[in-house]
Amino acid sequence: MQLLASGDQQNLQWQRDLSIILEKRGDTFQLLNQLSEAESCFTRSHEIRQQLVDANADDLGLKLELSSSFDRLGNISAAQYHLDEALVDYRKSLSIRQKYATPYPDDASWQADLAFSFEHIGDVLCAQRNPNEALSEFRNAFAIRKKLADASPEDAERQARVAHLCLRIAQAMDKSKSTEEEATRLVKQGRSILEALSKKNALSALQREDLTELQRLAADLAKPDTPTAE
Repeated sequence: MQLLASGDQQNLQWQRDLSIILEKRGDTFQLLNQLSEAESCFTRSHEIRQQLVDANADDLGLKLELSSSFDRLGNISAAQYHLDEALVDYRKSLSIRQKYATPYPDDASWQADLAFSFEHIGDVLCAQRNPNEALSEFRNAFAIRKKLADASPEDAERQARVAHLCLRIAQAMDKSKSTEEEATRLVKQGRSILEALSKKNALSALQREDLTELQRLAADLAKPDTPTAE
């Protein structure tokens, strides 16, 4: 495919297919923790997609794939603790998704991608010790995730995404010394969702980790404040 695509750079489908192959190869390298190789694949895939978007400005599908490329570049940068670079890429992805998701509030795919962008930015801001800014991003993501979950109450993944954001908001609030009342409510909400899914054996490993962390936070929030010594 790479040979074919190199020989005919005007063939949109071949170029698009090559970008997908490179992206999947990058995903495999990332799973193997071979971050340099993954970054090389993602960068090349991104370059192809940017060229395709530049030449086909009205193709919405290409723009969606370009936003995915920015996400993957952001993921690699975040994994290497290059947080400023990750934030730039995540915000570029968000810019694309906001532009095209906002006019289509009922398109679940666009909305889910938009929520991911807000979450990614919030995660980086937390890592940069900016919990107040992170809270805003997490709340934006939560509003989208809650709407998607309410539309499909039997969708375990959508419900678990809400629980994950309950956790992330509560964690950010804890760091910014926000009110305990809301943090307690969110932790209870997240636990309720994941414990119900756990009874159905519907939790992934990462979701089980979320449940463990929610249970730990609940215990911490339930502890009485230690009186300050005079």
